[in-house]
Amino acid sequence: MTPSTHRTVVLSLFGLLTLGSCVALVTTLLLPNPDPAALAVMSSAIVANLLLLGLYGRGWEPARYLYLLFTTILVGSVPHITNDQWFYVVLPPAIAAVLAGPGWTVGTAVLGYLLILMHSGGEGPGTSLAAAIFLSLIVGTISIGQWLTSVAQRTSEQHAEAAREAQARAEAQAAELAFASEQQAIQLDQQRRLLELVATLETPAIQLADGVFIAPLTGQFDQDRLHRLMSQLLETAHSQRAKLIILDLAGVPALDSAIAHGLREVVQALRLLGCTVMLSSLSSVAAQSLSQEGWLATEVVTVRSPQEALERYHLLHRSSGANGAVASATQPEHPAWSVRL
Repeated sequence: MTPSTHRTVVLSLFGLLTLGSCVALVTTLLLPNPDPAALAVMSSAIVANLLLLGLYGRGWEPARYLYLLFTTILVGSVPHITNDQWFYVVLPPAIAAVLAGPGWTVGTAVLGYLLILMHSGGEGPGTSLAAAIFLSLIVGTISIGQWLTSVAQRTSEQHAEAAREAQARAEAQAAELAFASEQQAIQLDQQRRLLELVATLETPAIQLADGVFIAPLTGQFDQDRLHRLMSQLLETAHSQRAKLIILDLAGVPALDSAIAHGLREVVQALRLLGCTVMLSSLSSVAAQSLSQEGWLATEVVTVRSPQEALERYHLLHRSSGANGAVASATQPEHPAWSVRL
């Protein structure tokens, strides 16, 4: 039970008891010979109910405990309780079951019963052993019910608190995951922009002389980059009427089989356009990858550096301008595959 709900219940009980006292007072006044003592008790109960109801309504919590003490003393002060009035003894513990805890339930029952014994002198229907046992059973049942309700309420509150903590952890984890996902998306977007910038700024071929271009290759290659390289080199060879393209591999530390195969396709495509291709600055690892891929020395000319490629090209054109001389001069110096390091 939430504090607001319990407060509503207590206020409702105060109002109900006040209404009951008013009805009892009116009923007593309508009797032919009303008992003055009963009238005084009922009037006092009405005044106390209204006073404590006002105090509790203003937020004064001790008002309910004062009401329990007042009710217990009021019931215990009734002299010579008859069989019809025996339920008066059970009234304070029953009210305590709503207003307070099990301790107040037992305490009001014991105090009320002792006061009845004192005022009755130990005589009357309420002073017998059977009445005491009956009262004990009623009070014990009410107290056990209160205890079970209290345990169930605490358990429910613990479960609710655990559920709130679990929900808070889940929300925190969800927020962390959302933040991580957002950061990852930002990083991916930055990487994409960087790749687009590299692709935009990447110059596949630089013109060194009339019809002579060099394509410096650097970094790691994948299929997408290799495809872009082929497209750009073919476009350059076609539009610029390139005669010689030097693929400088100084910035490529290694080539796997897939990239070596793709590079072979680039060379073959350029040769189909009538362009001579030279590979320069091959590393030993790259040369081994090309050899394992099945490249032959007749497929491409290899040189130590771009400078050597230019020297061979100029030597070729000084010695002969015929197409047959070009074909023979651009072949490797050795019949077998050779990579000059």
